[in-house]
Amino acid sequence: MLQPNAEWRWITEEQYLALELGQAMCFKTPYKIDYLCQDTQCSSLFTLEHHEIYSTIADALGEYDCWTGAQKTQIAINALALLSFGKVIAAKSWFFEPASQEDRIYQYQTAYLKVKGVSFQVMVLAFENDCAYCMLLSDEMFFGGNKTVRQFFPIKVMANRLFSSAQ
Repeated sequence: MLQPNAEWRWITEEQYLALELGQAMCFKTPYKIDYLCQDTQCSSLFTLEHHEIYSTIADALGEYDCWTGAQKTQIAINALALLSFGKVIAAKSWFFEPASQEDRIYQYQTAYLKVKGVSFQVMVLAFENDCAYCMLLSDEMFFGGNKTVRQFFPIKVMANRLFSSAQ
């Protein structure tokens, strides 16, 4: 996985949030600027707080052998972008099956959401009250007619909708 350094900074590239990694490398997130908070364009520094969050996510991803270093970097940068610049979203719990038991799931751990018996992998980015703010890791999730969530986009659900990765 890439490690942050002083050259990293947030930029706008073709209306998308991107992270310039120095040495002519740039990672463009899937998030259009209008999808993010107002202050996204103003905040171009990769702050100490960003570094700490990225490092914590990277450490958590180190436990998973199913992804390459490049994939882990992609997951960590997108998770950091959502945590730092994502707009507040409403919970959409009614689309998802409740877990039969509440497993202990922690921040930056993977879990599953189920829609009509089909499981979708997510990473839990934060907990707030009884809700979990997650990022979809599966390719795409279809639910509720023509509603979809694309990979790396956020989903907010009641925590009792999360199934442990061990199940």
